[in-house]
Amino acid sequence: MSGSLEQGKLTAINEKNKDFATKQLSKNILRYPDEHIVRFLSKIKTEEKVNLEGLDIGFGSGQHLKLLMDFGYRASGVEFVPEACDRVRQFYGDSQLFGDIFIGDFRNTNLPANKFDVVICWGVVFLRSLEEMQTDLKYIFELLRPGGQLCVNFRTKENWFYGLGTQLDEDYFLLDERADVYAGCHYTFVDESVVRNLITKAGFELENIELYNWWKNNMKEKHSWLIVGCKRPN
Repeated sequence: MSGSLEQGKLTAINEKNKDFATKQLSKNILRYPDEHIVRFLSKIKTEEKVNLEGLDIGFGSGQHLKLLMDFGYRASGVEFVPEACDRVRQFYGDSQLFGDIFIGDFRNTNLPANKFDVVICWGVVFLRSLEEMQTDLKYIFELLRPGGQLCVNFRTKENWFYGLGTQLDEDYFLLDERADVYAGCHYTFVDESVVRNLITKAGFELENIELYNWWKNNMKEKHSWLIVGCKRPN
């Protein structure tokens, strides 16, 4: 799927985000899943279902692929970073529930439509502009089976590094050195009304939205996320 940006520009943005992700993954190998995704999966009733399919978009260290398998899903994933793909194959490739691994932009990997019962898109969707975020969410909608569910998070404007960079579009920035470890990455920051609009315009039913704030570095840095659970209608 080509997306709404001219392909060359989107490729350039993807390359910068890939460089950022590569650096982060070289420093931090995450072993434990995020508690919000644990709660999200715990609420889904799967007792009468078989051959469950899960997808993690931007799986990073692979901890949520492992979580999907723990919940009984065949876990497939997409990631920009080839080394991350090699790592999860090494860690989890022997599992019967280890699925297909794709390298690159998930919109260009020929993922099958109407296949997945669950999609996790964690720490990923806000790396592009609002227009591209809308395109991403519409594409994810098509990947899910009717009744399939999505867990996705967004960065709010309350984050300490909001605006620290070159503004490229509405609330969309190429972050600079003032953003410290986030420098060199593209981020869009949103508020609740924008998130609700993105979700509903993509065709989803919004089931749950939560605000999570966390202060780090001796209470000097505020991090703020909107966490969404939604589903493709039956």
